[in-house]
Amino acid sequence: MSGRIDSSTAGLYNCRCQSAGAQLIVAGKTYTADFTGNIAVLLDPNQLKRFLAGAKDVTTVSLLIQEHVMHGIGAGIGLIEVVMDPERVPPQSTLTAIRPGTPFPAIQDYNEH
Repeated sequence: MSGRIDSSTAGLYNCRCQSAGAQLIVAGKTYTADFTGNIAVLLDPNQLKRFLAGAKDVTTVSLLIQEHVMHGIGAGIGLIEVVMDPERVPPQSTLTAIRPGTPFPAIQDYNEH
């Protein structure tokens, strides 16, 4: 998934996202689909700033997903909509540098319900 930070308000970041060729397994069958959408995450802006600056003591940024909506389409499966359940508190997500002191490339670990 790729994203670009569009705006922020007190640590809430709203990112447009896209995923090309995502693999989905539904009832034991694998499908490929393309998605576009939006994800909003809550994070500590100071922690992100230090992470992006390459601070060796900040190798992970904690993320808490607030909203996630994706629309997709795939051959054999058709139209797909992914919407985060707003009634359930998501588990912690993270952005982790592969090499300490170098913010990217990094691993995004998004956890939601």
